Amino acid sequence: MEGNYKYQFNAGLAGVEYVGIGAATVGLGYFLSPKSMLSLKYANQNGTNGDEATKMRSLTLGYRYFPGNSFNIMPTVYYRRSNSVHYKTAFFTGAAERSTLIYEDVGVGFRIGNEWQWDHFTLGTDWFGINAKVIQLNKEKHNGSGDFDLFSIEEDVTITMLSFYIGYTF
Repeated sequence: MEGNYKYQFNAGLAGVEYVGIGAATVGLGYFLSPKSMLSLKYANQNGTNGDEATKMRSLTLGYRYFPGNSFNIMPTVYYRRSNSVHYKTAFFTGAAERSTLIYEDVGVGFRIGNEWQWDHFTLGTDWFGINAKVIQLNKEKHNGSGDFDLFSIEEDVTITMLSFYIGYTF
């Protein structure tokens, strides 16, 4: 990164964070040097498909290193909490059943991306990342027998893809 910047604020435009639904993100960064930055990102994801609705919140701490001009790598540590609700209607009786799954975990990840800087304007993307659960903090299933595979909120290994963001660096 060129320039003598100390801080970065960014907002996510599109992408996948941990589960297969679009994420809205807000991030803060602190430059340790022109080639390295500590970043903190909050992601909020909501998605529905048929009879299932999923909400996921995550907080990711990363160390973004720029070995080249715009190319960067970033090891991360994350916390996420997911809440999935599955609705099911019995075929013969028409009785409605609602199942809820709450899932929390902490894990580590690694991302590759690019970030471009024009004066104070920032445009970046995490092209690809892989995340692995280290500790499952909570798993609560309430009511019913819903199938919660749709958004894979319990997966041990997840991916991050095409996470685009814009920002202001100062």
